[in-house]
Amino acid sequence: MKNIIRKSFFGVLLFLCLLDFSNSYSQDCLCNWAQVINTETWELLPVSTTEWYANTRTTVRKSIDGGLNWTNTNWPTNINPVSGITHNGNRLIVGALYEGMYISSNGGSTWTPSGPTGFGCSAASMISLPSGAVLSTMGGFQRAIYRLPSSSNVWSASTISPALPVPSADFSDFARLNSTIYACLQSPNHSIGGLYKSDDEGLNWSRVYSTSNWDNLSVVDVNLDTVYFVNNSGKFFWFNRTTNTANLISSISDCALPEDFKIAPNGTFYVTSTGN
Repeated sequence: MKNIIRKSFFGVLLFLCLLDFSNSYSQDCLCNWAQVINTETWELLPVSTTEWYANTRTTVRKSIDGGLNWTNTNWPTNINPVSGITHNGNRLIVGALYEGMYISSNGGSTWTPSGPTGFGCSAASMISLPSGAVLSTMGGFQRAIYRLPSSSNVWSASTISPALPVPSADFSDFARLNSTIYACLQSPNHSIGGLYKSDDEGLNWSRVYSTSNWDNLSVVDVNLDTVYFVNNSGKFFWFNRTTNTANLISSISDCALPEDFKIAPNGTFYVTSTGN
C-alpha cells in the first residue's frame, strides 16, 4: 500500500504515526519519516502553502491546511485510476488511465473532459510552466514527454536525446528550477535511464545524469537552487548541477519505488511510496 510520508528540516516531530498495513515514522534531520495519509497515494500537488491536492488513484483529494487533513473532491467515481495531476492558473488538470484529461476551475467541485483519450494517453506525471504550457508524460506505446501550449488542447511530443526505444522507457516525474525543467527516466536499458533536463520549456530534452537499472530515478524536486531526487530503492540524493553528479544524503526506510516527491515552502519534504 502506498503512503504519504513527511520529513522536516526543523528537528521537531510533526505528526504521530498512523498504523496501517505498513509502518512510517517521524523524527528529524532528514533521516526519519511520518505517515499523514493512510490510503494508496501516488502524487501530491501543492497549489499554495495551505491548498494541496493528492492523486489517490481512484479519486482526487484536497487539503486546505497544508497537508494535515484531507477530503475527497467531486472526481467522477467511474473514472479511474487517476494517473497525473497539475495546476495551471485557477485550473486543475488531471489525467486518467485511458480516459484522457479532465479540468476543474472550482477546486474540484466539477470536472470537464479535455485533451486526448485512448491507449497511450495516460498521464503518469504533469507539470505547469510559467508560460501557461503543461508538460505530461504519456504511457502505453506512446511513452514520451508531451507538451500542451497555454492556449491549445493539442498535445505534441517533445524531442529527446538520446532517442528512447519504445516502449522500454518511462518518464516518471518533473521538477522546475528557474528556466530549467528536470525529468526522471526509468528504463531497463542501462544506457538511457537517468535525469534529463530541458532549457526551452520542454520542447527539447537531453540526459545530464545516467543510472543503472537498479538505481533508476523515481521522483525529483527542487528547493532554492538545489535539485533532489529519490531512486527506486529509496535512496535520497542531491544533484550537483555544476559537475552533473549525485550525492547521497540518506536512505528512507520502507520507501521502495517512490511515486511522488514535493518540497513545501517551509522546507518540509514529502514522498509517496509503495511502503515496503
